[in-house]
Amino acid sequence: MNLALQKTLALVVLMGIGWLLRGKLKEQQLGGVKLLILSVALPATIFAALLAIDGVENLWMLPLLMLGFNLFLLSVSRLYVSLAGIDPSSQEARTLLLLAPSLAPGLSSFPYILEYLGETPLAWAAIADIGNKVFVLIGLYLLAIHWHRQWAAGRRAAGGSAGT
Repeated sequence: MNLALQKTLALVVLMGIGWLLRGKLKEQQLGGVKLLILSVALPATIFAALLAIDGVENLWMLPLLMLGFNLFLLSVSRLYVSLAGIDPSSQEARTLLLLAPSLAPGLSSFPYILEYLGETPLAWAAIADIGNKVFVLIGLYLLAIHWHRQWAAGRRAAGGSAGT
């Protein structure tokens, strides 16, 4: 059997087992399993992959490239909003503009990268994800604050309450 097919089958079986066990676990137990995976297992896997890589002299470029890619996606999203005929000042447009360039499934793709590509690409993805985190946690936050201030100023100018 093809190696990629074997790995895919193993992941599908693990997902199936997790799905079956999900109904058997209480909410508190399920929270503990999630906490264990997200706080211990995934960071440990990423840390071990980072220790395994050689030649780190050019890896500082990966977060910058990812940040540039995020900015590119933001501009493409703005273009999409205007081409789709969505009012740029609507909540739907602002939500789309915050979600599309954020590369939200980042951490959930790490196990697949590790399984199919190995530790070195996982380490590269983790380093590149730093640029994505800076963009999301700082850049998009500042953009959302800017939009909120514009909205509040518009409400004040219209004579409404900015606090609601």
